[in-house]
Amino acid sequence: AGTAGQKLSFDGTDLTSSGNNTVKWRLIDPYGRQEGSLNSLDSGSSSFTTKANGQYLLVVEGAQGNTAQVDYSFTLSKVNDIDTAMPLDQVVNSSGTLPYQLANYHFTLDADTTAVFDSLAGTSYQWSLTGPLGQVINARQPASYDADNALQLAAGSYTLTVSSTSSNGSGSYAFRLLTSASAQTLNPSEAIDATLFRSTGQTIYKVVLQQGDRLHLDSQPPAGGTVRWRLLDPYGVSIDNGRLGDGADPFSAPVDGEYWLVVGGDAGEV
Repeated sequence: AGTAGQKLSFDGTDLTSSGNNTVKWRLIDPYGRQEGSLNSLDSGSSSFTTKANGQYLLVVEGAQGNTAQVDYSFTLSKVNDIDTAMPLDQVVNSSGTLPYQLANYHFTLDADTTAVFDSLAGTSYQWSLTGPLGQVINARQPASYDADNALQLAAGSYTLTVSSTSSNGSGSYAFRLLTSASAQTLNPSEAIDATLFRSTGQTIYKVVLQQGDRLHLDSQPPAGGTVRWRLLDPYGVSIDNGRLGDGADPFSAPVDGEYWLVVGGDAGEV
């Protein structure tokens, strides 16, 4: 028997026949109505969500033009999504999601917050973020270095959802959602010699500037790999970026406030 809202996956990839024959499958709800489309059994895996309570029928049928016996196999599995609380500024480690499974991480902000998503491991997943004002991020992959603006999040409850970009599941992954609590204080003209938390991770430095302050970032090439940087203004907007070791032009602070210098490794580094 089915339950309304239950997510299931259908995997039918094994089809054997002596001729050019086809087999399809469809789902019949408790009221005798077809839910969804007529699907080829050998088209790979797919998922669906039942709409009603009661007994469903899964009908497997050969095409009218088949001329020989067809052997087939499939697997119908329940997909149970993951729901868990997520602490900010701490590493979330996961062994991965199953095909079509969603991992929902929930957190609440008591005040408006600036945040940076920090991808630490895994490339076969994407993440989305919804909150009190609706969709913030939709299906963003962590494979490319994020040189964009920081997340400007209003107070309220949020859900960060991880899903797989592969039919085999996401594989293991790790990430953090960094806020000002993770930022290290940086003083102008102070030399920094540090190591990234992980090869693809990010570190935030915060510095208070006055409008018109003119600065220059002087950096040396890292010892192995590529390390990028971006400068965020007090509103979380990226106003400059580059790679450590490359030349950088001087810049002037457009407004008073706390600026973030975000330093991070390329996602391709290991």
